[in-house]
Amino acid sequence: MLHPFARSLHVLRRRSPICAPSKSVSFFHSIPRPHHPHPRRPHRRPHRPRASFYPLVMKSLYRPLTAASSKLVASTPHKLRKYAWRALWVPYATLSLIPISFSTVAAYKWCVGDREGFRGTAFYALTGWLCLPLSLPVLFGAPFVLAFDPDQRTLMDRIQKLWGRSTTRPFFHTNVVGAGVLEDLGPAVYVSNHQSWLDIYALFWIDALQLKIVAKKEIMMIPVIGWVMSVIGHIPFDRKTGGKKLLEDCGYMLEKGTDVFFFPEGTRTKDGKLQDFKLGAFVLAERHQVPVVPITILNTGEMMPRGKEFWGTPMLREGEVTIIIHPPVMPTKMNVGKEHRKTAKEICTEVHEVIDSKLLSKVIKS
Repeated sequence: MLHPFARSLHVLRRRSPICAPSKSVSFFHSIPRPHHPHPRRPHRRPHRPRASFYPLVMKSLYRPLTAASSKLVASTPHKLRKYAWRALWVPYATLSLIPISFSTVAAYKWCVGDREGFRGTAFYALTGWLCLPLSLPVLFGAPFVLAFDPDQRTLMDRIQKLWGRSTTRPFFHTNVVGAGVLEDLGPAVYVSNHQSWLDIYALFWIDALQLKIVAKKEIMMIPVIGWVMSVIGHIPFDRKTGGKKLLEDCGYMLEKGTDVFFFPEGTRTKDGKLQDFKLGAFVLAERHQVPVVPITILNTGEMMPRGKEFWGTPMLREGEVTIIIHPPVMPTKMNVGKEHRKTAKEICTEVHEVIDSKLLSKVIKS
């Protein structure tokens, strides 16, 4: 380590033009020079392989996009980004309380030996845990689906079928009878009896049916759940505007080649018997001259009865669900060698008889 005075003398010696080496300045020669801990090495340019044409083109395309996105993020105020992040995770954190609570109740039911209560609560716990992650591709894929497939929304239909089938597969088997009648049918109005909340889950097993159900407008406003239903294409029903607006929306979907589904009873049956049908679905079929496909769903009312579903303590008995797809009821009929249009009342009566015949035959067998 050099003395500071010696170091300053050495610097002066190197910088001064008159301090040339001579015998008269031997004092400076006697001062040891400082040793640099990291001596400089000659700079060598690293060898880089020659880039191909494709990466150069991709860089030139994506570099402006990444620069613009980084500028946008940097220009966004910190509070705005913070609130946007909260708006994303807070609904999911809140909704996760539903499957967590059902999982807790299911564990309790298992401990006390209530098998049917365990199956019911575990069913809703599983459907909740599956709904949260599967809603992400629905929401993030919405701009692309609405831009390129706004009518059919095939990707969204596959996601909801994956959700419904994954929920029911561990608990019961669904048997679909008569699916061959739907080949090359085109857009149609589908109607079914309604016994339980399991009916919607069972309908996801019909491959040819892109399920678009009519739901209350208030359900579409629920965070995440309502948003997902809107993106999938389910039809909102506003009671203030009445059925006229609903029939217009459904008619537009039929003209675009999309199927429409109705529970014409309007609500779930209390005693298992088929109730009277409302005429809305059949007026729609008569106006647009599309066939009506009757569907009979069996055993869902016995497996999960009304009043023992989501609220309170759900109950799910063991069993097998059967879906019977009947031949389509056409909106026209032959009369004296000529084709005439059926009225909505005639279509409604015919469909009611077809669905009720399978329900009555089940009662007789039992």
